[in-house]
Amino acid sequence: MAIGIVCKAPRVRLSKTRLAVGAVAASELYACFLRDVAAAIEAVPEAFGKRGYGVYVLAGTESIMRTLLPADFGLLLQADDDLGHVLIGVTR
Repeated sequence: MAIGIVCKAPRVRLSKTRLAVGAVAASELYACFLRDVAAAIEAVPEAFGKRGYGVYVLAGTESIMRTLLPADFGLLLQADDDLGHVLIGVTR
């Protein structure tokens, strides 16, 4: 069973910009959100045959995603800006 997080690499002034906590804090908070969701995926019992994925945007940020997600997560760069197309693409 594949479980994916559709996300973007946390970057100052590009992550959670509507939060009124400041640009740096918003980026750090978003990184915490990603870690928490990844931990929830990791908690799914192995008996289900789970595999976690980070489906991310911003080409060139794979190294950032690698530091945030567990080492056994796969990474897939989003191929489209339209979320509907992204979801269809990753399910294939």
